[in-house]
Amino acid sequence: MRKQIKRLVSAFPEVDLTHVIRSPKQFAHSLSEYTRIYTAGRDAIFFACRGLRLEAGVPVWLPSFHCGVEVQAILDAGAVAGFYRIRPDLSVDENDLLRKLDAQPGPVLLIHYFGFPQPGTRRIAAQCSARKIPLIEDCAHALFSRHEGTPLGDFAPIAIYSFRKTLPVYDGGGLRVQQGRIPAESSRGFECPELSSAADGLMRLFKDLGRRTAGPMLTRLYRRARFGAESRSREQVRANTVIPEVRSYGTGISKLSRRIASQADPLKIVESRRRNWSALAARVQAPKVFSCLGEGICPLFFPIWVKNRAKVIATLADSGVETFVFGEFAHPLLPLDEYPETKRMRDDILCLPLHQRLRPVDLRYAGAALERALSPL
Repeated sequence: MRKQIKRLVSAFPEVDLTHVIRSPKQFAHSLSEYTRIYTAGRDAIFFACRGLRLEAGVPVWLPSFHCGVEVQAILDAGAVAGFYRIRPDLSVDENDLLRKLDAQPGPVLLIHYFGFPQPGTRRIAAQCSARKIPLIEDCAHALFSRHEGTPLGDFAPIAIYSFRKTLPVYDGGGLRVQQGRIPAESSRGFECPELSSAADGLMRLFKDLGRRTAGPMLTRLYRRARFGAESRSREQVRANTVIPEVRSYGTGISKLSRRIASQADPLKIVESRRRNWSALAARVQAPKVFSCLGEGICPLFFPIWVKNRAKVIATLADSGVETFVFGEFAHPLLPLDEYPETKRMRDDILCLPLHQRLRPVDLRYAGAALERALSPL
């Protein structure tokens, strides 16, 4: 008999029908600020790279710590991937990056991990600008974060976002391009339909709601679309990022997700996530990936360092606490022997949930479950 899960503390905010009923005019998140909106952030990376129309052999420089999807999107766009070093504290090794840019110039993809800005963002942006090299800010984890008072994504001429990581939506990714940096003649490559194929199942779901509770059903479909067939069971409570075997680019965000995303209140989301971070920081004794929460940061998760991560994940899963792992599997093109420091990142970082829909009781529950998971036998 399967163990009954008393509580499910989800890694991502769940879909809620109340978001559909509310009027978008009540809130402040405007989707009109994005150049194009797609099903996912990887679509935005693909079209950003394709829109640059790079000459053959020009590399796009990517961080050595990545999930692999962003690398594959760049390869699928016809570009060449190169890698620069990420330090053990998840900051960019700027000396390594600049050496490689001087030797072989090419666009740079800069990842803001888990909502935390790269501390050298302003310097890196200036170095790229001086070399006339496009900088692409990967804000998939950092939809509403700021750095030194400036929203992440504003430092670079090109920025990509993933709405479905921060908002309670089924799909959605954004591309924002500063005018003049993407050739006008390539604009047709960014066209996409209003309704994505991924939304078909969600639309059918409304016809079959009947007397069942809508929220959990929406959430199950939401997770199935995000994480694949393995997430159909509630016992599968680990979310991970993998490279899909079948890839397509260019489908648009669903109308339902567009409506929900347009209702987001960034100020309330940032406030809630920061409050939840503080609550977990006061309780969690495991070493933190980031020692403090700087001003303006909207954390996506609460990342910690753990040994025997698989065992900790399983123990938390038994308690109904969903966790998130980023970058467990490096892209096959990454020369692992050249970046040995990434092994610990791939093996030992575990992300705890802290999204805006979690209540204090959920955070206390997750904290207690982690204490049990880390306790020696």
